[in-house]
Amino acid sequence: ILVSVFLFGGLSYLTQKQIRIWENGETLWTYVIQHDDKVPLAYKQLGVHLFEKAEYAPAAEMMSKALSLKPLDAELLSNLSICYLELGELDNAMQAVTNALRIEGNNLHALNTLGEIHLAREEYTDANRIFFQAMQLQPNHPLRLFNLAVSFDKLNDAPQSCLYWRRFMNVDVSEAYDAEIIEHLAEIGCPVPKP
Repeated sequence: ILVSVFLFGGLSYLTQKQIRIWENGETLWTYVIQHDDKVPLAYKQLGVHLFEKAEYAPAAEMMSKALSLKPLDAELLSNLSICYLELGELDNAMQAVTNALRIEGNNLHALNTLGEIHLAREEYTDANRIFFQAMQLQPNHPLRLFNLAVSFDKLNDAPQSCLYWRRFMNVDVSEAYDAEIIEHLAEIGCPVPKP
C-alpha cells in the first residue's frame, strides 16, 4: 500500500506538471522552445499569442526568430508587418509586407496590411489601389469592402464611399445598423438605411 501511495503521489505530481504546460499558448510554446529552439512553428505561435495580448514588441521578436528559421513564410512576414504597424515602425512594416508579397503576390492578409500601412502614411491613393486589388480577389468579403469605404473616405470621394459603405452593410448584416456607421453615412450625405 505504501508503494501505491508513493506511486500515485508521484504520478499526480507529474500529471499536474504536464497540465501546467498546456495551460495556455504562452506556456505551451515557451516549453517547446525551451526544449528545442529550432522549431519555427513554436516561435510563430508564441508570437501570435503575444500579439493577441497586444504585446507587439515581444511578438515581433518571436516572429523574427521564426523567420530566421523559416525565411520564406509569407504569412509569418505578414504577421510581423502587422506587429511593426502596431508599433508605429512603418518602414519595418513596409519591408516585411513587401517581402511577404514577393513570396506570395496575392496574399490577401499581406495586401490588407500593405493598404493599412499606406493609410498610416496618409498615402490614400495607394491604400485605395491596394484595397481595390484585394477586393477583386475576394469581392464580397466584409473587410475588403470596409477598407475601400474607409480609403474613399480619406480621399473625400463621398459617392464611392457611400457605395462601399452600403455594400459593406449589405454583406455584413451584423454591422448594418451600427450607430457610428449610420452617423458617418449621414455626415457624408449618404442615404441612411432604416432598421
